[in-house]
Amino acid sequence: MIDADAAGRPQLEPLSPMIEELECLGLAAAPADYLRGLHLLTQHLSLFSAQRGTADEGADMLLPLMVLLVIHAELAYTYPLLQLVKALVAPSEVVSEMGYCLATFEAALEYTRTVSRDELFARDQQSEHESEANEEHTDCT
Repeated sequence: MIDADAAGRPQLEPLSPMIEELECLGLAAAPADYLRGLHLLTQHLSLFSAQRGTADEGADMLLPLMVLLVIHAELAYTYPLLQLVKALVAPSEVVSEMGYCLATFEAALEYTRTVSRDELFARDQQSEHESEANEEHTDCT
């Protein structure tokens, strides 16, 4: 879905407009504007995912893509703003598409807050070792 460079780092150029959208959420004038911006961002991510994968992958890729954006965006006061929006959102919006967008964003934030750099590094190293093992296996046949 996302191309990687030779070192395995994701190429973020196709996501840069969405990273900027996420960074601008902190400048929303009101919680309703924040929620609308988050909804628009989620729609853009869904479209991005649908254009690069199968229809089945679209929803499944939304959270990993949102995590990628959260990791690479320069966010200010994101968690307090999210809590404010959650406190002020109308109950009818919580069970709507807007609520889904809010929950997806919150899950991405929580993931980045709870996973340690060591865990991420260990996963990267494990992936590298698996890739090397696959290359070695391929060379043997």
